Amino acid sequence: MQRIKKSPRLLSRWIPDLYVASILDIDYEALWNEGIRTLLFDNDNTILTYDTLEISPEAHRLFEWLKAKGFSIWIISNGKAPRVKAITADLKVHGIAKAGKPLTRGARYILRKTGSAPSACAIIGDQAFTDVWCGNEMGMTSIWVHPISLQIDEAITRVKRPLERILLAVLRIYPSTLENAEEAPWKRF
Repeated sequence: MQRIKKSPRLLSRWIPDLYVASILDIDYEALWNEGIRTLLFDNDNTILTYDTLEISPEAHRLFEWLKAKGFSIWIISNGKAPRVKAITADLKVHGIAKAGKPLTRGARYILRKTGSAPSACAIIGDQAFTDVWCGNEMGMTSIWVHPISLQIDEAITRVKRPLERILLAVLRIYPSTLENAEEAPWKRF
């Protein structure tokens, strides 16, 4: 798992530690070995598309494996409570709606609830200007996931996507995939 080098410039607030193709391409074993114990996942276009409550069987299997491994898992969403409650109930994890990312209020709430230090947390999401920024402000490992769908997005997010493409071009970073993905531990779980 190779981290992205951050620069001290203005852009650094939006530069993730990792940029991956999907939540299934994250090396969670490496995160565990680095001392990460709490995972904060955005939901829309990270775990599932914005227009559905259907979570893929692969994502279900991943979350079951993560819980069995010992990770504390939270959904941190700027979305409304009914949607977040449905997702957290389906995955059997904790969650917070209307988190206000990139502001850190929601992330600070999770840290208080879990007793975790920011250095023991990773935030995982599909937006540089909310998820990555929030994680970087908190001192967490920030993982930018390529969106599941670029066609199905909330209106405000569709406005930000071209800016994210410019950011990616400037940074010259590309989403990585997990080597030996077929051997990922959650696929055997």
